[in-house]
Amino acid sequence: MKKPTLKSTLPVSLLNGVKESDLKRHEFIVYMHKCINGLYIGQSDDMVRRWRQHNEAAFNTEHRDYNQKFKGYIRNFGFQH
Repeated sequence: MKKPTLKSTLPVSLLNGVKESDLKRHEFIVYMHKCINGLYIGQSDDMVRRWRQHNEAAFNTEHRDYNQKFKGYIRNFGFQH
């Protein structure tokens, strides 16, 4: 079985007129990722760090969240869909 590899970039789209500077002004950001079989909704005070954590967990077979559906989605499809 081929070992999954960590993606080096994490594309993020800002919608509804939200700008990067808006992300830095708020204490927390609620975000959504559309998956084939539903939505993943989360929150973070640092979006870059949080997406990196999702990505790292998706490709680390020893991470406790490795088998979550969303992590499998990241491995199979990446963050773009």
